[in-house]
Amino acid sequence: MLYTIISLGDVLPQPQERAYETVEYKNGYVTCENTPSGKVVERLISTDPFDYLKKEFMPGTPYGNRTF
Repeated sequence: MLYTIISLGDVLPQPQERAYETVEYKNGYVTCENTPSGKVVERLISTDPFDYLKKEFMPGTPYGNRTF
């Protein structure tokens, strides 16, 4: 319990909601975060184990206009 005259939003700020987009490709899905600088790879779900070793699927990599 917290008693304060300051609004709860100022004392305990909530994280901003992030926008995600999931893109399907031949072996699974790539989840991208929409940022002001463009789409960025956030997560990979694949049935091919070698996809996890590819640099283009690494988290933090710009998505661009690629077709996987």
